[in-house]
Order: sequence, then C-alpha cells, then structure tokens
Amino acid sequence: MMGISLLICLGTAFATIGVVILETVYRHWIESYTLQDSLQTLERIRTAVSELPDLPPKERTGKRRAIAKDILRDVGFLVYLLDDCRNDSDPEIRERACNILREIMRLNWELRQLLFLLRFRPKLIADCQRIFDAAGGHCRVWIAYLHLLNAKYPELYRRLRCENLG
Repeated sequence: MMGISLLICLGTAFATIGVVILETVYRHWIESYTLQDSLQTLERIRTAVSELPDLPPKERTGKRRAIAKDILRDVGFLVYLLDDCRNDSDPEIRERACNILREIMRLNWELRQLLFLLRFRPKLIADCQRIFDAAGGHCRVWIAYLHLLNAKYPELYRRLRCENLG
C-alpha cells in the first residue's frame, strides 16, 4: 500500500515539474515573439488562405494545418498582449479584454478541433470553409484588440480609424 502511495506522489511531482518546465519554455517563446513576427504571420496567413482554393487536395491538407498552427501561435501572442488589459482599473477596458479572450478561447477550440480532424479524419473536412472561418475569426480578434487599444490609449491611437475595420 505504501508503495502505491509513493508512486502516486512521485508521479504527481514529476507531472507538476513537467508542466512548470513546459510553461517556462512557452513563456520564454511568447516573450521573444514580437509584433513584427506577428505582422509577418498575419501576412503569411493571408497569402496562404488566398492560395488555398487553387491547391490540389494533398497540398491543401498540409497548408490548412500550417495556417491553423500559425493562427494558434499568433492568438497565443495576443493573449500575452491582453494580459495587461485584463487587470485594468477601467471596467470598460476589462470587459472588452474579457470579451476578446472569450472570442480567442472559442477560436482556439475551433482550431484544435480542426487540427484533430486534419490529423485523424481528413476526409471529413474536404472543403476549406473551416479554415476560412478561422482566418476570419483571427482577423476579428485583432480588430477587436485594435478597438481596445483605441479605447485604452485614445491620445496615442487617435489617428487609428477602427470604424471601417469591423
């Protein structure tokens, strides 16, 4: 009986250490990711989505997987940027940040489902509609973040026109 308890304690300790190490590596990666990297990712996603309908089915699957992974990485960076706004003293800013985070969580779930289907059931998603919807959701999240910046720092972003974006 004592041996089982020891194994459970050791397993829990190693799992906790593993999670802490993975979180540290992820934090380091996300902190080294810059806005310039994000802009390059946005451009890469835009061009990949526009090329997607013209590709043969075999190449299309790989391209959809790459687009989904790029969107996930970029959305992770956006969560890192939103971390500052979640604890803001202004309740409107907090509410907007929470709404954006909800939208990011929904998009994250859709992308994880898409990646799962691409890996295990690619014939179920022969069309590109899900990746088009994910790319549109990615753009909406960034537009909402621009609206948030405009509301939080009106003196810095007064020249930014968000009315035409969404």
